[in-house]
Amino acid sequence: MSYLTIGERLDDLIKSKGGTYESEAKKIGTSQCTLSDFINGNRTSIRSSTLTKICERYNVSADYMLGLSDVPTRNETIQGINEKIGLSGETIAILQTEKETGNTAFAEFFDYIIKNPELLMRCITAIHTKNSFESSPCNCHMDIDGNDIEMSMSSIYKTYMDETFEQIIKGFSLKGEGEK
Repeated sequence: MSYLTIGERLDDLIKSKGGTYESEAKKIGTSQCTLSDFINGNRTSIRSSTLTKICERYNVSADYMLGLSDVPTRNETIQGINEKIGLSGETIAILQTEKETGNTAFAEFFDYIIKNPELLMRCITAIHTKNSFESSPCNCHMDIDGNDIEMSMSSIYKTYMDETFEQIIKGFSLKGEGEK
């Protein structure tokens, strides 16, 4: 969970709406000075009526504004899914939209990976390996036909990842074709 203050979250919301502090303060029903105090951290307590107006204006939950949740939505289903399995609100919304529009390929692909432990472990291993490379960049030397070739471990990893995901996607595509 991130530790953004009410002011930081409010500032992000105002920026996402493209409004000014002055115009947003009016819409929330507070003064620009009070709004600026929240954003600058000079004021940390908030009236429940002001919090309610902020939540209604930006369609976010009070839990989100108070830092009790990183999922801004007021949708309790999405909040529950996030709490249970950790998917972000954006990911859950995408999956919901995909399901509602009948486009289930995205969800089916991840379902395929999750139901195949070998594939899932290959993905996890590849991602874990990338994280290792990111923390300590290093190069390796290879002798290819008498030539000393220097390669970055990062590029070797990227090649492996491309191969790993290419094989997974190919297997998924073949699975889909076999079901028709």
